Amino acid sequence: MNIFTEAAKLEEQNCPFAMAQIVDSRGSTPRHSAQMLVRADGSIVGTIGGGMVERKVIEESLQALQERKPRLFHGRMARNGADAVGSDCGGAMSVFISVHGMRPRLVLIGAGHVNRAIAQSAALLGFDIAVADIYRESLNPELFPPSTTLLHAESFGAAVEALDIRPDNFVLIATNNQDREALDKLIEQPIAWLGLLASRRKVQLFLRQLREKGVAEEHIARLHAPVGYNIGAETPQEIAISVLAEILQVKNNAPGGLMMKPSHPSGHQLVVIRGAGDIASGVALRLYHAGFKVIMLEVEKPTVIRCTVRLPRPCSMAK
Repeated sequence: MNIFTEAAKLEEQNCPFAMAQIVDSRGSTPRHSAQMLVRADGSIVGTIGGGMVERKVIEESLQALQERKPRLFHGRMARNGADAVGSDCGGAMSVFISVHGMRPRLVLIGAGHVNRAIAQSAALLGFDIAVADIYRESLNPELFPPSTTLLHAESFGAAVEALDIRPDNFVLIATNNQDREALDKLIEQPIAWLGLLASRRKVQLFLRQLREKGVAEEHIARLHAPVGYNIGAETPQEIAISVLAEILQVKNNAPGGLMMKPSHPSGHQLVVIRGAGDIASGVALRLYHAGFKVIMLEVEKPTVIRCTVRLPRPCSMAK
């Protein structure tokens, strides 16, 4: 079996695998330049020389797949000391292990306008996309990215069962009027992210019904609803950006919020100055340029000098 043909097949199917590549070798080693593919079940295609070092590389590859991160393995063909693999060959090798076929999976329950827009944008972000609906005409392949998995089912409950949803999946429910059926199937499943596209009123109704049904609060708390960032989105494309921003935040374990920070941390703080004379006005001017909001309190009939002091912008005045 050709290692690269198998890699291409697994990549297309989004099946996890690791590629182990010898990047350095010294002394007596079984191989000096070779690749080995390691599947998620530990089976391999190709070899980097067999023996104990290959066993160690397979173990390291499986750990890399579990952590979803590449790593560099160093092994010495010795029985003792650092990086020893339990061999007497005397050489050493370094193997770079990369992970593949692990595109994040986005499952869209419902094939309406919003989920179509989400699918198009999510494909550009590298997601493996699956879409399910009970209306066959809504699953027109021309409306979705070429690699999208499209599933027609008699009910959304049946669709959820057929989609083989895994703990690392991201799932969005956006149907016309069958949201609750899909939600009941998913609310207690371990999922990386579960979102519901619905109005606040509908969300509150569902939350009350879930509690009355006896669903634990820990499961209810995992539901993202209403879903998305508040950016004033109205069109399907705008809503797609809003929803995907939240999904990416969870996927990347990011804090969210604006990247831009105010130039002055005190910009939203308010300073009240009692008296609006020349000294107070100078202080107010400096505070204003520092980003503070300023209120100056003055008597009903201030002195002449206080009336002639000018500020760059009007301050709030009170007796």
